[in-house]
Amino acid sequence: METRPLRQQGEGLNLDLTKIKQNSIQDIEIIDLTGNGDNILALNIHDVIDITNDNNIVRVSGESGDKVVSAGWRDTGTDKVVDGITYDVFKDSSDATLAELWVDQDIDVAGITADIL
Repeated sequence: METRPLRQQGEGLNLDLTKIKQNSIQDIEIIDLTGNGDNILALNIHDVIDITNDNNIVRVSGESGDKVVSAGWRDTGTDKVVDGITYDVFKDSSDATLAELWVDQDIDVAGITADIL
């Protein structure tokens, strides 16, 4: 099955995947927050697992002013570069490492915490 990006179009948008019914969105590997203004993405580890294919990795691209809010992640201190975008790599805080969240370095990651809510 082909993987497609999920794009937010507009400004001041808040995409909260924690409020979307499980398995409503599938085969998404990239979430693009780029738009005319500042956008916010909220998600958790289970959302990453639900929306992705078998690799359980979501890349979030965007620009300065965009923000990701999520709990249960640890910053690996590793960078990945894909298509000219440098991502900070976060892994879930569990010992099993079930999922990864790659966030464009232009995006505010202050809302990504290790605490599980």
